[in-house]
This record gives sequence, C-alpha cells and structure tokens, in this order.
Amino acid sequence: MRRLFLKLHSARGTSMLMALFFFLVCLTAGAAMLASSTASAAKSLNHYQEQQAYLSVSSAARLLKNQLGNSSFVVTAVPHDTGKTDDDGNEIWEYQLETATSPARGNLLTDNILSSGAVSSAVSGTYAITAAGAGESADALQVDAKYVMDLDSKQATFTLTDAKTHRYSMRIIFRTTSTVPDALGQFGIYWDAGTIEKGGDGNA
Repeated sequence: MRRLFLKLHSARGTSMLMALFFFLVCLTAGAAMLASSTASAAKSLNHYQEQQAYLSVSSAARLLKNQLGNSSFVVTAVPHDTGKTDDDGNEIWEYQLETATSPARGNLLTDNILSSGAVSSAVSGTYAITAAGAGESADALQVDAKYVMDLDSKQATFTLTDAKTHRYSMRIIFRTTSTVPDALGQFGIYWDAGTIEKGGDGNA
C-alpha cells in the first residue's frame, strides 16, 4: 500500500516535464537570438554595400570633375613664313590653323571635337571607371559611366552608376561657352569646372 502511495506522489514525471519545458524555452530563445543576429548581420552587410556604392560613385564623380573640368579646345591662326617673296622682294607669310587642347591628352571632351569645331559622330558610350580608395576590392570600386555630348551646345553629361549594386547614381555636367570662328578661322570651346548632381536616369 505504501509503495502504491509513493508512486502516486512521485515527482519524477513532473521533473521530466519541467526539464522539457525549460529546454523548449531555451530552444525558442536561442532561435530568436539566432534570427536576430542573422537579420542584424544582413542589415550591416546591406548598409556596408550601400556605403561602398555611394563612396564609389562620389569618388568617380570627383575624379572625372578634376580631370575634365575647365577643358578647352582652341583653334588659332598662326603666321608662317613660306620662304617665298613677292615681286617687290617682300617675304610671303600665310596663316595656318593650329589646335591646342587642355588637358592635352586622354580628354573625352576635346577628343570628340573635330578641327572644324563640329562634334564627332562617336560622342556617346559607356565606360568603366575605377576610383581608388573607396573600398577593399577593385570590384567594389567599379563604376559605369554613360557619356553623351550635345551636338549643338557641346555640353557633356556623364551619368555614373555603381556597377555592383546599381543603387546610386550621379551626373556630372560640363557646360560650355564658345566663340564664333572669325575671318581667319579662329575659335574656341571652353568647358566649365563641371557640376555634380545626385541622381540620373531615375535613380536616387
């Protein structure tokens, strides 16, 4: 009779249930902590990628602005001695047109201007720019640049977009002032220092 009474009042089953309940609570808490940590890590990675995208585009924009700002394409008539003389023995001089560009080489603005002052037909394109110092790898720094020059005004527009996430874009606009060719054929095209604008092609 006493043994049956002890069995009816045994706490071993209750202890097992309490242990299972405690294990379930710990498991739920662990799962919640793991999910929170995963979400936090994903958010941090996303923030890092957005920061890298912004730094890449802004760095490339400053690079282009510094390289192409205040460019010029100037045609000047320079007198040259022909080595000949007229009937009175005077030297015969003639004018030859000479072109000076600034910067002298590798300039997408001046390279697309013909000697006549017209814009070359190949004035648009997409280029890849690598801006140093914006991140850990070259892939993170890659920027796509879409370039267009207006045929009449010679205004040039670069639309920069980060190649990795395509989340950020900026525009650089180089506006121009030009002089009309004179009787000798002299003229000049001058671009300003450039203006950086956020957004382009509908991107923020």
